[in-house]
Amino acid sequence: MQEPKWLELFETFVANLRIPSKEEARIDPKSPGVPLVLWDSQRLYLKNVAEGLDQGIRTFFCLKNRQAGISTISLAITLFWLAMYPGTQGALVVDTDSNRDKFRLLLKIYIASFPKGFFGRSFGVVKGRDNRNFTHFTNGSTIDYLVAGKTKGAARNKTLGESRGYSFCLCTEVANYGSPEGIQSFRETLAEKHPNRLFIYESTAKGYDAIWHPMWYEGLEDKITKRSFFLGWWATETYKYSPKGPPPEPRLYHTFGS
Repeated sequence: MQEPKWLELFETFVANLRIPSKEEARIDPKSPGVPLVLWDSQRLYLKNVAEGLDQGIRTFFCLKNRQAGISTISLAITLFWLAMYPGTQGALVVDTDSNRDKFRLLLKIYIASFPKGFFGRSFGVVKGRDNRNFTHFTNGSTIDYLVAGKTKGAARNKTLGESRGYSFCLCTEVANYGSPEGIQSFRETLAEKHPNRLFIYESTAKGYDAIWHPMWYEGLEDKITKRSFFLGWWATETYKYSPKGPPPEPRLYHTFGS
């Protein structure tokens, strides 16, 4: 099978990216992080998105296990899309205020980690146009930060994204969102024919909820314009045992009542 065209270009992009990591120590004190060495889970994620894009699919639903690095790679795609397509109107939808602030900070760390001149003069944050609601870039792209979780204010927001229009979105931890009406309102703001549109929804499962569960099956039923795919624990690097590494530590198991 021919490799997806999009994937090769994106891998060149992430080769220059540095990220904060909980598993690796930063070697260069001047660097904001460590190189993004893709895990198998992230590669499978990228393969699904890249193949879908090459087939004309623009809406993706990723059901994931925890600690698979999917939010990390999704945020890298967000930055890539904003930089590659000038004038992109994007939205980053999260479940809590604290995650909004965290993702915004990570996005700024990502940008600062690239070598000087990597983006030329055409891409950077516009001074005075960066706050908790949005970030505007010098190439005309904008990313809005929206909170759709189950917190008091977000759960009652039934007009999420109203009066706006987006050609890109990353919706993370969708199962934690609070208002089905709010998400439906948001999805009505998404472009239907924009040539560079891309909409990514990713989440762990929380049972038969009213938002993520129907979305996931929506992607399974519509194989022409949408794609749903699953990444389980077996795809995550940190859950694997290497035969070349040290044996796992012995554990003592106890049966209650014995």
